[in-house]
Amino acid sequence: MLTASRSAPDAPSQDSGLTTATINYTRGDRHTVLGETTEAPGLLVAPAIRNGAFTGAWQVVHARSGLKLPAFSTYGLAHAREYAAMLASPEIDWTRTEGEVRADERALAAVRRIVWNLDTAVGDGRPLWWARWSLERCAPVWTITDYDIYLSHGDFAWLTRVLDNRDDLSATQISYDPAPTWRMRCAAPWCAATVSFYDDGCEPCSDARTTCRRELIRIAREQRWHRHEPGRWTCPGCTHAHRSTAPADLSW
Repeated sequence: MLTASRSAPDAPSQDSGLTTATINYTRGDRHTVLGETTEAPGLLVAPAIRNGAFTGAWQVVHARSGLKLPAFSTYGLAHAREYAAMLASPEIDWTRTEGEVRADERALAAVRRIVWNLDTAVGDGRPLWWARWSLERCAPVWTITDYDIYLSHGDFAWLTRVLDNRDDLSATQISYDPAPTWRMRCAAPWCAATVSFYDDGCEPCSDARTTCRRELIRIAREQRWHRHEPGRWTCPGCTHAHRSTAPADLSW
């Protein structure tokens, strides 16, 4: 069972971007592609190429040599980004030459350790590490009843903003439940998604906060959230990103 083993930022690095790189895919098979910079300077996330075509998989590449880092299985973009992020360390300089990196036992040990975890994560269809627990205890909610539509939020400032813009609400339409509430957040790294209430236009209007965790879980399942293990849920987007399996070859 995978557990949270790394303190991850809630947003991708501000230094991430695109750069060109010449990758050595196989002996004599070199291609210049766009690579994504990572939290580990000297390592790039790049598309996997076979027979001159994108395979649908991604890989982590040593930028200076153009060689890909080892892995037991193919993996998608989400896992590639997590793999590179796990290799970021102030003790390892990935900008060195291939020979210098290979001679660094700390770099080799880091790759060996993470590759095993990566293979398990890919096989299980889950992130390489958990960024947070999904169920989060929140403040009590204020509720506005408006034509049988309930809009709830745990922030008193929200209620103030609503009242500033609505002069048709009466005191009987506003209620307060002192019981603590719960909300659900995606446990995948860098994802800020929450289980939400939706308006008539099918747009999320606020976090779904309830006093009953079972009710919150029911809403999450309706919105196609996936439970990996107790307390660890991923939103539909992250569930798909970590479960996508790349075909072996998309070349003609």
